[in-house]
Amino acid sequence: MKQGHLSGLGHHAITVALAAFGYGVAVVVSVLVAVYLMELAGRIDAGSSMRNFYRDEMGGVIFFGLVITSVTALPGFVAALGLGRRRNWQSPLPYAAACGMNGIAAMALLHLIMRFSGMLPWSMILSCIPAGFVGGLAYWLAAGRMLARRRHDAG
Repeated sequence: MKQGHLSGLGHHAITVALAAFGYGVAVVVSVLVAVYLMELAGRIDAGSSMRNFYRDEMGGVIFFGLVITSVTALPGFVAALGLGRRRNWQSPLPYAAACGMNGIAAMALLHLIMRFSGMLPWSMILSCIPAGFVGGLAYWLAAGRMLARRRHDAG
């Protein structure tokens, strides 16, 4: 009896570890994509005060993005995992779409946490949708497909 309990516990530990690894990969990829898109928007908008900021402070921007995204995107990521498990998602597209939408939710949460008095820049808001989408694809490649396979094999 104890052996079955331990192997079940081990199965859950592996599942949590894979999901956490996938989340880390998704955060890194989505932040890099978002920062690139925001920097690109700064180049396009010649009057943007952000143009030089991204170039001069790239390391700090990426670090800040990693910290903030890992916190603000977590609730939506957990919701996407739950939905994926409940709906038995077996492909990358639903995860990518959910993570793209999570980019908007994460930005709203950032706005609440940081108590910004005004609106966040549109380049920041809009860059999070494709960045989240790409992050969702990265999650699928890093861990999601393995978790879906484990779920399919167990069920």
